[in-house]
Amino acid sequence: MRMQATFLADAVATLSDGKVVDVDLGLAGSAAFTNHVGVGLSADLMAAAPRLLKRLIGRTAYPVTALGLLVRHRALRVVVRADGREHTFLTHQLYVANGGFHAGRPIAADAHADDRLLVAYPVGGSGRWGLLRETARNVATGHRRTLGEEPFLAAGELWVETDRPARVEVDLLADGDDLVISVANTGNGIPPNRLAGIFSDGVSSHGPERGLGLSIVRSTAESLGGTVEITHPGGAGALTVFVARLPQVLRPPVEVTA
Repeated sequence: MRMQATFLADAVATLSDGKVVDVDLGLAGSAAFTNHVGVGLSADLMAAAPRLLKRLIGRTAYPVTALGLLVRHRALRVVVRADGREHTFLTHQLYVANGGFHAGRPIAADAHADDRLLVAYPVGGSGRWGLLRETARNVATGHRRTLGEEPFLAAGELWVETDRPARVEVDLLADGDDLVISVANTGNGIPPNRLAGIFSDGVSSHGPERGLGLSIVRSTAESLGGTVEITHPGGAGALTVFVARLPQVLRPPVEVTA
């Protein structure tokens, strides 16, 4: 009872003293998204990463699969139009970001979740090594870059065209009848030795009689047929990111008439 009372007190304190902020939502067609839209290799990766491999090695399955796809991936010719301007890129990957972070790392120092802007940017050019090099550069220097620099294109509305049909991955708030919730947390991140048991009761870096929150979140999600996972452990200036998916909770209620 004491541990539950501590958790309840923390929750009440957050509700009463926490700061309320506006957060933008992007629209890709009619689909609302919170973080980004990816065109190119990342979308192929989402479709190709084997489920069994993800279970065996976790998020490491994504870079392993990506390296295999990159060997045979052809660059896209992408045209981005906004505010009367037209930019053409030859690239393996284009992102359209809504907010200031991607995969827990800053996109640019002046990109924010409430600036009413979408930010389009390619990652590298037509060469495969360029994609790897620019990915590393984005991770290392995003906090020092600004939206006025190349190759960023920031606008309230963007049109994207590719020279051939290409998959698109969307970080959704809603996916059909499913509700998808992403939560990013500042702090020191989650050490690798704590990742496996992070959702267990009593696991916390804040001392004894803590650590019920994530356990309750996962239990609640699973009771609704959903899942909760860590998509980025954070640390070294990056955000810790959790994503919950609750299936069919947005399905309209069925009217029953006599």
